[in-house]
Formats: sequence, C-alpha cells, structure tokens
Amino acid sequence: TAMCRVARVLASADGALGEASGGSWHGELVGRLLLEQPVRLRWQLSGVFSPPPGPDAFEACLVALLRDDPYAAMAAIRQAFGDGWLIAHLWDLLCRARAVRSDPLEGSPLSLRQYFLLQYAKALGGVPPLWQLAAAYGGDLLSEPGAAAEARAWLGDLLLSAAQHDSAAPAGSTL
Repeated sequence: TAMCRVARVLASADGALGEASGGSWHGELVGRLLLEQPVRLRWQLSGVFSPPPGPDAFEACLVALLRDDPYAAMAAIRQAFGDGWLIAHLWDLLCRARAVRSDPLEGSPLSLRQYFLLQYAKALGGVPPLWQLAAAYGGDLLSEPGAAAEARAWLGDLLLSAAQHDSAAPAGSTL
C-alpha cells in the first residue's frame, strides 16, 4: 500500500529511496539529504554522493555545482548550453561577487568574464534587429582594461554592418 511505501522510503529500506526517485542518482541524492542530513551545507556535499561515471553535460553541471566548483560548473555549462546568455551572465555575477578570479585568458588580454560577454554581444550582433542590444553589451566593455581595444574594433564592424543593413532596407520599412 501507499503507507507501506512511504514507511519504506522514510526508513531507507531495500532501495526504496532509489525506486521513489525513479532511479536517478540526483533524485536519490536529494532524497537522502532531505531524509538524513537536511542541514548539510552545499560545500559539504562532495563526500555524500558519487555520480555515475560519464555523466552527461547537464548532470556534470549539477555535479560541479554540488561540489562547489565554479570552474568545473562553467566548463559543464559551456558544454551543455554554449557561450550564450547563461554563461555570460552567470560568470558576470560570480565576478562581481568576487566568487571567482578575473584573470586574463591565456594568450588574450580578455578575462573570462569579458570573453563571455563579448561572445554574447557578437551572437546578438549576428541578428540584425538586435544590433542595438549587442552594441550596449559591447559598449559596457569599452571602459575595461584589456577588453576596450577588442570591443571597440568589434563595435566598429557592428555599426558598419548595421548601417549597411539599414541602407539596404526597402523605403518605408522599419528595423
């Protein structure tokens, strides 16, 4: 019956927690934490679970976050979602909170934060109606040492492209 199943889960008997979580390791982890150690801090989780070998990119994100490793989380998020909105804004927040270092990339004057924001701006700039939003992201980098030269060069190309696109638009149309 349902009450017996609940009792088995609460007692963590016979793999009942694994069954109740649908067999997912992360569901079982959350269930175990809620049942056995509900006040455990995030950075104390690394000894509590062992994810399956070869987790997919999305599970790797969860594992890195649970292990309190922002650099592994960043690599997994990039693998899962690419260099788009999520990684640009997440890394920006982590840098502003001083939770991660803002070191330059190897062989580049850009920091990871600047690189991600510029990549996102470039992605936006590839969509003609979004050129003004892209310019705003690029413009934010103009006052930052290391990023100003690359941002200025890219903004020049973006503005020329937007002007060419605007002049090629039929008369009376709006962008």
